[in-house]
Amino acid sequence: MSNKRAILYYRVSSDEQAKGYSLSHQKERLEAYCKLQGYEIIAHYKEDHSAKSFERPEFQKILEFLKKTKNTADYLIFTKWDRFSRNAGDAYSMINTLRKFGVEPQAIEQPLDLTVPENKLMLAFYLAAPEVENDRRALNILAGIRKAQREGRVCGSALVGYKNIRNEKGMALVEVDETVSKLVIWCFNKLAQGTKSVEDIRKEAQRKGLKMSSSHFHRFIRNPFYYGVVRVPKHDNIEEHLVKGLHKPLITKELFDKVQDVLNGRKRDLPAFEYQKDIYPLRGYLQCRFCGRPITASASTGKMGNKFHYYHCQKGCKERFKVALANDKAMEMLLDTLTLAPAAKLLNMMLKGFGKENAEANEIEQKKIDAEIKKIKTRLDNAQSLMLDGEFSLADYKTMKTNLEADLESLHAKKLALPETNSEKEKFLSFCLENIETLGKAYANGTVREKQLLLSSIFEENLVFEENKYRTPKYNKIFSLLFSLDKGLRKNKNGIEPLKFVQSRKVELRGVEPLSKHIHQKLSTCLFLN
Repeated sequence: MSNKRAILYYRVSSDEQAKGYSLSHQKERLEAYCKLQGYEIIAHYKEDHSAKSFERPEFQKILEFLKKTKNTADYLIFTKWDRFSRNAGDAYSMINTLRKFGVEPQAIEQPLDLTVPENKLMLAFYLAAPEVENDRRALNILAGIRKAQREGRVCGSALVGYKNIRNEKGMALVEVDETVSKLVIWCFNKLAQGTKSVEDIRKEAQRKGLKMSSSHFHRFIRNPFYYGVVRVPKHDNIEEHLVKGLHKPLITKELFDKVQDVLNGRKRDLPAFEYQKDIYPLRGYLQCRFCGRPITASASTGKMGNKFHYYHCQKGCKERFKVALANDKAMEMLLDTLTLAPAAKLLNMMLKGFGKENAEANEIEQKKIDAEIKKIKTRLDNAQSLMLDGEFSLADYKTMKTNLEADLESLHAKKLALPETNSEKEKFLSFCLENIETLGKAYANGTVREKQLLLSSIFEENLVFEENKYRTPKYNKIFSLLFSLDKGLRKNKNGIEPLKFVQSRKVELRGVEPLSKHIHQKLSTCLFLN
């Protein structure tokens, strides 16, 4: 009678269980084998996880059991090698780990004496065969999907507005869902009008019964499937293309194209109140001097039918002034204050000097980080070699690998965060600053959208129009810095009196030299230098 002790291990994946594989059948086979061999069964472990790796709850429990109770088991028994693992590399490592505990793995339907070197070839075959089978099955499935797509059929669940069916030959098809399809058609018609935002239409459709998330809705309205085609993805040398589908279309291609034009901004039928937006560039960038609320704009009709355009408060204040006057004064202010060529050139020179001072420090820090990255990669390679030689367990190796990869990711992030010191950055800064002096002209000749972008990039707060002129505006940090520099540069021919400037004159003017420390302090707060 044998005095050998065995641990039984039987496993199915969730997918295998759905296909009829049985844990109880494996258990019966293993128990019968142990009885025949005279092995004592000391533990049972059943698993319902995939064998792609050994990160399985029950298998980890086996390892914990063996660590706590060394030399209590002689065999780990399972039915086939694919129950043990489907990854050859992991399997060899785990076999070494089990042997350190004095345990020999055995497959009762594919018995191998692993002390015989040639049997390792058979083990490789047993481990690789299921993986090859899975890969072949996946390729066959993909080929079937592509074939169906080329034939114009739908693969998988039906899209919104359709339902899955099978024809008399058992072929999977889709047909129109009469209830939901009406909502789909309504959405496309509503979008084509261009009078409401996509999100408003989605919410309205949701109230009507079409339940769909925002991201799902955006994919839905971009899908050409609804006008009767199927998209065939790119494969090998064949580019992505559309084929005529076997399903009934819900909309015409003309309607679909019209919706895409609206979504892409090529066509939009705006509401009537927006038709005069082009003459109100300051709407949204002015605030009421009485209540501080944003100012809107509109037109009133005179007795002779003429239109008169005004900016005005919408909360009942008496604030009201002519659009043409406010627009002209805004232009004058920008043309005057944006002529900053000397200041821009000085700041450009200072930035280049600032960059050169930091270039050497950045280079040293980058080399230090590169050395740390190289050291961690070497440690990873060494750890893998020790694991393969059996010096490390798989669990210890994976813990070490996780920690080292986290350190590696942190170093890469630190490297990316280093300030740029290359010539491209200098060219970019020079381009920006040298073109500041042309912003006034750009505002004068720009579209409404371009004018509004300039306003939002120059001023930190909305403008206040009072007594036919603008109050001193609050500029962003960059332009405030330029104005400070400009105050020290702009003098008359005698070098005594400064030129007329829109900014407040209460602060004394300072020359270029006294500004040096003050300017460097301001530079450190500028976002683009971080």
